[in-house]
Amino acid sequence: MNETFIKKKGIVTLISVTITLLLLGIGQLLENVPLLSAFTINLLVLFVIFIIGIPVNVCAGIITKQIGKFPITINFFLHILPALIIDIYLFKMIPYGLSVLIASIFFVVDTLFFHSPKNILSKTSLLIVPIILFMVLAFPRIMDEHNFNQVTKDGTPDIELTVNNETVIIQPSSCWSSAGSQGCQFDTIPYLLPLEWDGIDEFFIEGEVTIEMKFESSLQVIELTTDYLYEDNLVKIDATNNRFVLPADIKEQVVVVNATLENSQKLMFTFGIRNGNR
Repeated sequence: MNETFIKKKGIVTLISVTITLLLLGIGQLLENVPLLSAFTINLLVLFVIFIIGIPVNVCAGIITKQIGKFPITINFFLHILPALIIDIYLFKMIPYGLSVLIASIFFVVDTLFFHSPKNILSKTSLLIVPIILFMVLAFPRIMDEHNFNQVTKDGTPDIELTVNNETVIIQPSSCWSSAGSQGCQFDTIPYLLPLEWDGIDEFFIEGEVTIEMKFESSLQVIELTTDYLYEDNLVKIDATNNRFVLPADIKEQVVVVNATLENSQKLMFTFGIRNGNR
């Protein structure tokens, strides 16, 4: 490594770190991040840059200097792939794409200094690389925030439940998780009804159990299942057009219904079946 190479890498680092901290500061102001949290995040970012980012940038410069073909493409992957690994395995920040954003800033500045795209179009395309990468990686977070705000604003929708032509309004339990509801699960399971009232809506029926639901929500129901007991086994079935049919010979029991809306909100409610079969 000659002196010119080292000086250029120093300038690349200084410019890249400055841009990174400016963008972080703007984002933290827009997000109203507390001062102490912002300071901690910035220290972490600087630590990662100096421990991983700068060595990667230097190694990328040495490798691309030795390779004659496709230096910009190789430089891109040498910067971005380690950042993806950091996001996925070290900090689990892939929805935010912070490491990738920083790496793409280093890539752009480094390429402008060392590989000098020849025309304006190439330079302009290069400058939007960080924006495109960050938007792609940040899109899940943007959708999560939209869904969370929608759930908070709309609350829990009521459900109009009809069992064998008898209708009641149900207020279900509700939860939401940014992980597509994977972190939001109910553990309620069906059970045989006691002789006394169990504090839930109960339906006295004869014959098959026909269950129909209408959701007081503009959102689409993407999954709707019911759990019930049949011959001492737990059975789960999917709805057809928000409708279930249960066997006529099921025992008196509490039936569990789970629904997932398109914004990842999960709903759960229970009701009792009385048919004299104990």
